[in-house]
Amino acid sequence: KKKAQAKTDAEIAQLRSEMNNVTVSITNSNGSKSQVLLRKQGVGYVGPRGEYYDHLPTEDELRPLYGL
Repeated sequence: KKKAQAKTDAEIAQLRSEMNNVTVSITNSNGSKSQVLLRKQGVGYVGPRGEYYDHLPTEDELRPLYGL
């Protein structure tokens, strides 16, 4: 029974983690796409380089940092 509970706890932790992550797709100047993973933190979002946004950033906001 303990093993089943540990598995359930791990699944819940995984779901919580997924719910706190958002991927924004950016169209690059050459037409390719880049994916930027943002992590929800409080009311804002943290980007891959540790930058903080007080809102969900748009593709246009992310392109200068993560676009090609």
